[in-house]
Amino acid sequence: MRLENVELSMVNQAPVAFIVKASQTQPANGSQSMQLELAFDKDGKALSYQVLSGGNSGPDPAWPDKDAVTLAEDALHYVLDNANVPEIKNFFDGLTVFNLTKVDLKGVIVARGQVHSSLTTSKLNIYVQLDGTFISAEVVP
Repeated sequence: MRLENVELSMVNQAPVAFIVKASQTQPANGSQSMQLELAFDKDGKALSYQVLSGGNSGPDPAWPDKDAVTLAEDALHYVLDNANVPEIKNFFDGLTVFNLTKVDLKGVIVARGQVHSSLTTSKLNIYVQLDGTFISAEVVP
């Protein structure tokens, strides 16, 4: 699965506390993209999973150095490491969606992790080099 999007939903329907849905990009062979839905309890223990059809359409970005999961982890470390910074706290406490895309940053192709939060309408963009090295971050409206 080529990770493209991760969505977190709080459900609080005991014993399930939240659901994580990970979506893949369109596979190179043209088959349908898929989603993996995982249910967790309040302590983060996985309770169940199911594979669903209907991931994101469009071509796979073909990450050259690291895979999408590693790049997502590298970007999300910024949120974890800055969880007590007032500008970042809402994204740590209320993270709902994380998207990873290739973007052009000042003439260089990089990975951008975008974090959405239930606590703000702003978005947090985190830029990392394709080897996972942190570049910068910004909060945008």
